[in-house]
Amino acid sequence: MLSKFPSDDGVYVFDKQTLSWQRVQIDGPWVPRDDGLYAVYFRNRRCPGCKAFDKVWHRFVMERVPRLNVGAALVQCNSFFYDCNDKCASDTFLLFLVNASPQVLVLIVEEGELVYVERHIGFADLDDLTSFVLDAPKRREELLKTQQEVKESGVEELTVEGSDWKEIVEKLRKLILEGRNVREICDEEGCRYVIE
Repeated sequence: MLSKFPSDDGVYVFDKQTLSWQRVQIDGPWVPRDDGLYAVYFRNRRCPGCKAFDKVWHRFVMERVPRLNVGAALVQCNSFFYDCNDKCASDTFLLFLVNASPQVLVLIVEEGELVYVERHIGFADLDDLTSFVLDAPKRREELLKTQQEVKESGVEELTVEGSDWKEIVEKLRKLILEGRNVREICDEEGCRYVIE
């Protein structure tokens, strides 16, 4: 049986065939390249809330993921991007601006590009987590249909173009360490970071 979590910091992708975590070894942040729907758990090993949520996530991975059309990944550090023994995990925390845990992100990749990101902090039970993940494509479609274009005048933006995630992470790291407030905005025009 799969141990609940790897012991080391890192990014791990769940292999449905072997029911095991496979460590990702890349330079820079992890962003899935294959088209599909992904559930990604950002876990801090020193986080009491994560320890409480771990049981729900473990059941989701073992009971639901193998029979659903969804990928699962785990991004694990000691404490966010600033106390992490794995650069890929640290960069992934930073890229997705994860600063609270336990946090699950749903990612949608189409034609090799990340097109949608949605986040939720903690879940009460397995059914809530499953619904959050599986209903993401529907929520994305509703957002695209009803969202009106809102332009923020006079706001500096860092736009995500293409998939040079490593370059984006370095820019984000610099801005955050300078004390700048960075928010992510995603709409029909794509995703961008607003810098205050």
